[in-house]
Amino acid sequence: MANLAGKTFEVQTSDGERWIAADVCEARSAAVSQAENLLETGRYAAVQVISDSEHAGTEVVFEQENEHWIGNKEINIAGITEAAMCTRLSDYYDFPARRTVGRLMRQYLDEYGLSALELAFDASHLKLLENNEKLFPRAVQRVAGLQAKETETD
Repeated sequence: MANLAGKTFEVQTSDGERWIAADVCEARSAAVSQAENLLETGRYAAVQVISDSEHAGTEVVFEQENEHWIGNKEINIAGITEAAMCTRLSDYYDFPARRTVGRLMRQYLDEYGLSALELAFDASHLKLLENNEKLFPRAVQRVAGLQAKETETD
């Protein structure tokens, strides 16, 4: 562990029903700052930072609710009709793949102020997207279905 106390600080966000891990930091100040920034976006009902160490155990060191939060806004995928095929790693970063992600995830990207390339390199947003139990599977299923149809496989 990198810090002297052997502690890690997990930043969590709440959608009003459950807590989801957003990031893990080695410094309390960095974790609290990130939690405050996430709360300012207005996308979460609350944020918290949990400290964890072998000696002291687990404790909540920061928690704050969003007074202006009105609930989750449903983000959907777009009804695209084609999806770029990626056979090499570099294909995922080329324009056709970015265009596919940009069209498919337009609402998500607009909501978070991201481009498709930024999403590909932002681990925290990728984690949030993967934790979205509705959006992520639908997006993967849409692209897989289009690619299967294009290559004539089932």
